[in-house]
Amino acid sequence: MPPPWPQHPAPAYASLNLASGDITTTSTSFVAVTGVTVTVELRGGRPVLIVTTGICHNSTVGAYTEWDFAIDGSRLGATEGLTRVKHGTNAQDTNGSFSYLTSALNAGKRVFALYWKVTAGTGTCYANSL
Repeated sequence: MPPPWPQHPAPAYASLNLASGDITTTSTSFVAVTGVTVTVELRGGRPVLIVTTGICHNSTVGAYTEWDFAIDGSRLGATEGLTRVKHGTNAQDTNGSFSYLTSALNAGKRVFALYWKVTAGTGTCYANSL
């Protein structure tokens, strides 16, 4: 006898870790984080929770590192992305983790990517934290 609650297919998921080589940027325009892109086959009609964790720092006191997600090459955030962190001291390690819940997405293969930029200086993200 089937259970009395509705049965749903298992959720699709993907994960990746950037395991070697810290990454840096001096870009003041959003650029894709090298190696942090994943393609997922979606069943469609449901929202997607996108989560990233990361520790970053910047060589310039008072500069920001700004983060954003993109789906199929289209960024989700505005001018400053979805989140930004301010670096109070030179090379201060800062938590750059954040999440975003999309609206329902259509079925098919979708490409999810992490983007970032800095307002000044050189931003660094530790490979073992992504």
